Amino acid sequence: MEKYSYRSERLEKAKKQVANIRGFYSHLWVYILINLGLLAIGWYLGAYKEGWLQGDEHFERWIQWNIGLSLVGWGIGVLLHGMIVFGRKPQCIKQWEERQIQKYMDQEALENKKKP
Repeated sequence: MEKYSYRSERLEKAKKQVANIRGFYSHLWVYILINLGLLAIGWYLGAYKEGWLQGDEHFERWIQWNIGLSLVGWGIGVLLHGMIVFGRKPQCIKQWEERQIQKYMDQEALENKKKP
């Protein structure tokens, strides 16, 4: 019975890891596709300024900043997601997880004491 329990536990852990990896790669592909689209829009607006965008320097700068911030901000999120999935969690995330685990264990112990 113990052997079966250990094996099913390992199987569940492996399934969870595969799902996490799949989630990371989905996140990465969406990041790449959306940001390629944003870069294409930025290039298009920069290359064809003669039309409706002519003379609106502030709007052009606004677009450039938003594309840049999207690349950097979302890129940091993708990087952290990858670090978490592939086992290189930042220390602050590890500490937060440990605190949360301890909090729920303490909470469960308290609830078990209250039960007759």
